[in-house]
Amino acid sequence: SEASCNRIIKSLAAKYRSVPFQPHITAGGIPDRQIQEVKKVMGEISGEVETFELSPRTVQCKSFPYQKITMGIKKSSALNHLHQTIDSRFKGNYSRRDYPHVSFLYSTMPCKKIDEEDLKEVERRCLPKISVNRIALVHCKGTPEEWRTLYMCALKP
Repeated sequence: SEASCNRIIKSLAAKYRSVPFQPHITAGGIPDRQIQEVKKVMGEISGEVETFELSPRTVQCKSFPYQKITMGIKKSSALNHLHQTIDSRFKGNYSRRDYPHVSFLYSTMPCKKIDEEDLKEVERRCLPKISVNRIALVHCKGTPEEWRTLYMCALKP
């Protein structure tokens, strides 16, 4: 559940002196546009895409900037539909399809400093399905502490 993911994220952020954040899957990177235009397009997307569930894969420590502890997500037709709708509505290749995942810790510390038990704990506490019920516009300039949610809307029930 979202509440369970939130608890894990807050616990890891406190342990590793990082920033807590909302559990999410990054579905796209939108070009610089007026926020009113982006909100309008997001409303169109949320009217086309129904709430859906995803299946998690393995939890791992990654070396990407900030994406330290992540849980991969199995690709699905529902996720593909979201990606296609993003690309279609924004008129370009803006969806992020290469590594669908949920992040649990943002950090730049090396993986060797991450306790292996924390990865196992994320796997133990995550449910077999992840529900995606809304989309959000997040301004990701600077470090994660500076990122801000600008707009959020629900997907079709």
